[in-house]
Amino acid sequence: MEEQLLISWSDIVKEHPELADKDPAMAMSWDIGQEMIFAYVTFLALF
Repeated sequence: MEEQLLISWSDIVKEHPELADKDPAMAMSWDIGQEMIFAYVTFLALF
């Protein structure tokens, strides 16, 4: 799980180099927020 977050964070940094200065812990919480948004959208789509 943690490894997946790190991989996705590195992908984000490739697309947005200016984010590389941010705290990795903040990046992980951002990734979790993205997952929650995705789950919410999926929930709305299914119901």
